[in-house]
Amino acid sequence: MRHVFFGVLRDYFAVTGWRLEKDDHYGIMSLINIYDHNRFRIDRFTTLFLYTCRLIYEEEREQASSFHTVKTDTQAIVEKMQMLGLLEKGKTTQKERMDAQRTLAHHNIIQKMDTSAWNSEGNQILILPSILSIVSNQGINDMMAELEELRKDDVDKTEPGLEDAE
Repeated sequence: MRHVFFGVLRDYFAVTGWRLEKDDHYGIMSLINIYDHNRFRIDRFTTLFLYTCRLIYEEEREQASSFHTVKTDTQAIVEKMQMLGLLEKGKTTQKERMDAQRTLAHHNIIQKMDTSAWNSEGNQILILPSILSIVSNQGINDMMAELEELRKDDVDKTEPGLEDAE
């Protein structure tokens, strides 16, 4: 019966320019505009926060025990961002962290584990399997390659040239 409803919904959205996809293994569905319109733009920090969440999800999902969600916290994500060199001057503001978490939670990418309001000091969060439809494996590979390239450029800039060695 569920397959019938999915087919009807898929056809309905197709007429309006959307592609409905589902992943039965992870239990997620995504709706993609086939004309590449209606994209939600996020700021640089939220993008880096999202990619870091995806990287943590990839690293931890084999140990994930409940419905393919990964437990982590704000501090672990920020530390990973620092380790990867994603933060300007190695720091982030509370506002950036709060805005990024709220944005990702609003779009069902992460979920706060506490019932209280978002805390500026840090939050226990679940990274949901929907992150797989937002950032692909190729996206993670591309980001890691770009980071490696940036590190090489930084090392090249700090190494003394031949004229300095004399």
